[in-house]
Amino acid sequence: MGSTSHLNDLYKTVSTEKGDVSITPLARHLRDLSRDMDISFRTRDAQTFPFARHGMGTRSLAAVLIFRAYSNWRQRNAKGDAVHSLLALEESEAHLHPQAQRALFSQIEGIPGQRIISTHSPYIASQAKIAGFRHFRKVGAETKVTRIDTSGLDSEDLRKIDRLVLNTRGEILFARALVFFEGETEEQGLPVFAQAYWGEPINTLGISMVGVSGQAYLPFVRLAESFHIPWYIFSDGEPNAITQPLCTKVHRLLPD
Repeated sequence: MGSTSHLNDLYKTVSTEKGDVSITPLARHLRDLSRDMDISFRTRDAQTFPFARHGMGTRSLAAVLIFRAYSNWRQRNAKGDAVHSLLALEESEAHLHPQAQRALFSQIEGIPGQRIISTHSPYIASQAKIAGFRHFRKVGAETKVTRIDTSGLDSEDLRKIDRLVLNTRGEILFARALVFFEGETEEQGLPVFAQAYWGEPINTLGISMVGVSGQAYLPFVRLAESFHIPWYIFSDGEPNAITQPLCTKVHRLLPD
């Protein structure tokens, strides 16, 4: 894949309409002629203008795609020992809308070698495999790193975590505490009660309140327990609101 093909992926991510990317080998100012050149980008029926005048999101995405082109070129032209590249990206999702953030992850996956991404984006997190997660949190003056233990999970358990948790409520990865409940009534009422009690919105306190649509608590509890996020289940007085099988499975997750 040539460099232009890599850059053409830019319009696929930032626009639904086909456009083009061009390289202008002349600088905007004559005095800069010997120092640099411009790469220009436009969508269909729009004016072409250089990346220096685009937003930060478009520019950072272009940098990722250019690095992908460079890495693939190095891999193809490596002689002797293979090239073992390492890419570390810090908040690569900055200034990109949610759909572009999801598309960005697939672009990063196309870069050969090891890739490390630090992110605050639930959209990026929802695209990654749960086994590759490392969760960082502050405990006093220390930073603790944890990961989810998948050794006791089968494919159905992992599917539930991906489908029920990460794909819909990925923001819980960044919460200071979690409150789980059954349905819509609690979702509307609990934040109001919490604000009346603490005098601040729950988002300010870093608390996520999560409706699990019935009794599907276990995937959420597995994730919270693995990453040492404090969690609570708010349940009403209905018979078997929290089933015995759930209690048994939750107790198995907890340390002795």
